[in-house]
Formats: sequence, structure tokens, C-alpha cells
Amino acid sequence: MGVLFEFEPVNEKETNLQVKEFFDKDVQKLQDLANETLQGIMKSPSFDGIGSADHATNKSEEHYIRVVDAKNELEIIAKAINNCPALSKKILNLRFVQGLQQWQIKEQLSLSSNKQYQKYRRKAYCDFADQYSRYGRDLRIMND
Repeated sequence: MGVLFEFEPVNEKETNLQVKEFFDKDVQKLQDLANETLQGIMKSPSFDGIGSADHATNKSEEHYIRVVDAKNELEIIAKAINNCPALSKKILNLRFVQGLQQWQIKEQLSLSSNKQYQKYRRKAYCDFADQYSRYGRDLRIMND
């Protein structure tokens, strides 16, 4: 509970599952549609994309708008990752941007145990969910 506000506690386990599924399924589809990788977006000097308009469109315009929207969403995901605390940002980058496996991430971070890695990974996923929610996309699962 906060001092002035009562915040619902986040269900860490369920939120972690939600974030993992989001990166494994949704982000992959966005990358395919945008013909852009999250890694490419993260390396881009600017995250300024063009927006889409809500008007009558033909099939080509609809496709283009979907591509632009997918790229814009990848930029939002990149911003959310970049706004995470340093260790969480590094874990998310290594896992979802560079595509490293758990053992490679453990090695990069000089972690000796799976338990240690799992602890930091869970925090990273929750940190991402918190940051992503600032853009109106809430992956957090709250406790009942």
C-alpha cells in the first residue's frame, strides 16, 4: 500500500508468463509485419515514426498502415525496455533483442546459479510490464 494511494499488488508469476508470451508471440508478429527487428529499432538513432490516420482506405493503404503501426509499436516496446532499470534493461536486451539463451545471459551477467538468474529475470519482466503500461498497454496481472 502506498502512502496516499492504495495500489493493487502485481501477480509476479502471472505477469512474467504474460510478458514472455507477449515477446514470444506478439513481438515476433510485429517484427514480421514491420519487416523490422526490435534490434534494428533499438539501434535506430530516432524513435520518431509516422502515425496512421483513421480514414477510408484501400487494401494497399490498409497494409501500409498496419506496417507503420507495427513499426510504431516496436518503437514503443524499445522505449519501454530502455526505460527499465539498468539490470532489467540488460536482461531484456540480451534475451529479446539479441536473442540469447538463458545460459548465455547468465554467462554475460556472471551469474552462477539458475536461481539468481530467475530472480533477476522475473524482476526484469515485471519492470518491462510496468514501463509498457505507461503507454496504455498493460501486461500486468494483478492479484485478486
